[in-house]
Amino acid sequence: MALVEDLQAAALQTKPDVANVLQRALVVATKLNLQKFKSWIQLELDGYPNGVEPPLYRMLQGQLSYWNPFHGTQGASIGDPQMDSEVSKVRMRESITRIQHLLDASKNQIKIIPPPLLQQQLMRYFELEVEFYLIVATHQLKGIMGAVITEIIQWTLKLEADGILGEGMRFSDAEKSRAVKNEDKLTPTFILNFIGRMDHSQIQQYSPGASQR
Repeated sequence: MALVEDLQAAALQTKPDVANVLQRALVVATKLNLQKFKSWIQLELDGYPNGVEPPLYRMLQGQLSYWNPFHGTQGASIGDPQMDSEVSKVRMRESITRIQHLLDASKNQIKIIPPPLLQQQLMRYFELEVEFYLIVATHQLKGIMGAVITEIIQWTLKLEADGILGEGMRFSDAEKSRAVKNEDKLTPTFILNFIGRMDHSQIQQYSPGASQR
């Protein structure tokens, strides 16, 4: 089976191994010298570092909460709808492998801890010496995995439409040349927009540290 067809088959499984599909896609992108798509694959495999804003499909919406030793988990509201919405959102920076681990180890939700600075700001605002966190439904993590698989399937279809399939474990020189020439056309728009773009937001974001519940 050709390399691209093999990648399609792996991505189209009922329950695909997303990390494995990404690794296969990395092989294809590397052999074709498609650096932009390769950069996105590596970010998904390694996680998104500070300074690189994750794509919108990694945006999660949670419930700002804190632990009360007498009453358990309590929801927290700033009282302003816009501010409540802002502090309840987080772009997941974890690697795909870490996200899969959280899904495997969790039932219905995960807990995401804010970084120390935001934690202190929340404690001052609410006048509570407690740990704040976001409670996020795990189905949103499944949405991230599904979005990654969809992008890879669409990418392989573009390669196929351009006659770039490979034979065995190799691509012909003509296929490589065509791929590089048409790289921007073969690369999803969101990747073209965010690769290499630094996140200059002044809003303190949640850290990628997450735990299961």
